[in-house]
Amino acid sequence: MSSADQITKKSRSNLAFAFLALPAEKRRDITTFYAFCRRVDDMADDPGIALEKRREWLQNCRQWLREKTMDEPTFAGEVRALINKYRISLKLFEDILTGVESDLQPVRYSNFSELSEYCYRVASAVAESIFGPIGASIMAAAILISTFGCNNGLILSGARVYYAMAKDKLFFARAGNLNRNSVPAAALIAQSIWTSLLCLTGTYGQLLDYVIFAALIFYALTTVGLFRLRRLRPDAERPYRALGYPVLPGLYIILATAIAVILLIADKTRAQALSGLAIVLLGVPVYFIWRKVESGPAR
Repeated sequence: MSSADQITKKSRSNLAFAFLALPAEKRRDITTFYAFCRRVDDMADDPGIALEKRREWLQNCRQWLREKTMDEPTFAGEVRALINKYRISLKLFEDILTGVESDLQPVRYSNFSELSEYCYRVASAVAESIFGPIGASIMAAAILISTFGCNNGLILSGARVYYAMAKDKLFFARAGNLNRNSVPAAALIAQSIWTSLLCLTGTYGQLLDYVIFAALIFYALTTVGLFRLRRLRPDAERPYRALGYPVLPGLYIILATAIAVILLIADKTRAQALSGLAIVLLGVPVYFIWRKVESGPAR
């Protein structure tokens, strides 16, 4: 068994089990590449080794990737053979090393651009090493597909919230109308306008902190509603039963609230969290004013 095989087997990674479906030669080559990634990442994250020793070991990797050295690891020759076999650019391996070196001294990234650069170094470099020059494009396409899939659910469900609010007379009545395709078109338009305005107010990272904080509040309140309904309507029909009730829902409320509090007190997210909180609180007087107007005498 080669050194790369031993490293991969020792990792007990689910990803490594997928290699078994490959032909023998491809399985051996991808195992070598995986062993390199696994070993350098483990070295960067190992708290049992002094920081300078880890930094030196990773720096030495750049040397033995090019030529044989006296104190290189046992799998180094297999990695060089893989590089020569597929003519892989050394820059891709160096990008992986630079990426894992970012873990030597963990930092909190001040903006999304810095985080994006960190993620690119490892994810895109690995994809490009596996699939060739088109690898980075494959990674970008996968991210886009994931993003559009997420947006699809959020857009459709968000408009239905406005629709339900309109039906309860808590939003503009027009948002409660369905078009000929049974779609709340007016609600979708209102949502798109608000979303567009939000996009003009800050960076992606700022909007993410703002939205996550506000969303966590309502996620927790929705789960609190589960407990309330169980108490007030014990005999109501329930086609879906909450798994692990009451432990898991209760734990979710605690964790969601804890994350919201962390976002609120952390220096780098406080401004966006407070903005989200202000808009949420602004909805309280709007709610009562709207109810009062709706309950007034019809004109």
